Amino acid sequence: MSRLISQFTYVPDPVGNRDRLTETRPSFGITNGLNDFANDLLNRLTQATHPTFATENYQYDPVGNRNPASWIYNVGNQLRDDDKGDSDLLD
Repeated sequence: MSRLISQFTYVPDPVGNRDRLTETRPSFGITNGLNDFANDLLNRLTQATHPTFATENYQYDPVGNRNPASWIYNVGNQLRDDDKGDSDLLD
């Protein structure tokens, strides 16, 4: 017998970017809350607000890479290391 564990509902903004996400866990009778997203004029994610952990803010370098200070890109603009300790992501 199968049962639905989690259900995700997305609400887009006028141009189709994800504006809001709601996670519901029907088998437990709970809603985990709303996740809200913000985008810049180039439709790039600039902020993600979550109900259970800190708001995430994003900036971009001149070539369009998401640019937290701790992220490292190679000369081909490929992500090599992120702030979660995942080095050499492309290997």
